[in-house]
Amino acid sequence: MRKCTECGKDLPNTEEFFSVRKTTNGVKYLNSKCRECKSAISKRWREENRDRYLETLRLWRERNNEYAKDYGALYYEENKDALIQKSINWRRSNPSRARWIVLKSTFQIDPLTIMDIMNDQRGACAICGCDLVVPESKTSYSVDHSHSTGEVRGLLCMRCNHLIGNSLDNREILLSAIDYLDKHKGTNETI
Repeated sequence: MRKCTECGKDLPNTEEFFSVRKTTNGVKYLNSKCRECKSAISKRWREENRDRYLETLRLWRERNNEYAKDYGALYYEENKDALIQKSINWRRSNPSRARWIVLKSTFQIDPLTIMDIMNDQRGACAICGCDLVVPESKTSYSVDHSHSTGEVRGLLCMRCNHLIGNSLDNREILLSAIDYLDKHKGTNETI
């Protein structure tokens, strides 16, 4: 048995309970603090020294880029199901943040820009004018963008976004659809 110098618990003197340290000449020894305490101390230090920790991490990744990639890929493969479930759970409990992250990575656009566009459009779809801010809606609007340039054009409701997408952003197809509707105006009461 070995007593942790931090919490005072008597625990088996094994690597399962105490982390291993190596000296410069390769000799192994067990840490004086149990794994649980060592983990809590490390976590507290990282929180108190966040900038220093992130800079150290960035420098390590620069020096060990290939190793980090290989290790990350291996870790993902070994823990794929758990990581996917963790991601799903996080997205479910943080839907707004998850949406902002997707928008930022997809369109390189920040939340303030989206809010500016939303204000310019007075919260309405740029095509049909319906209300884009629908309570309890998973996706109340779509960010319309040029598929050739990636430039954001405006915010649309899902129906109008599908309309534009299904027409392949082709003005001629949309005009042809208008002609078609005009031609068959009397055949459908909803038109």
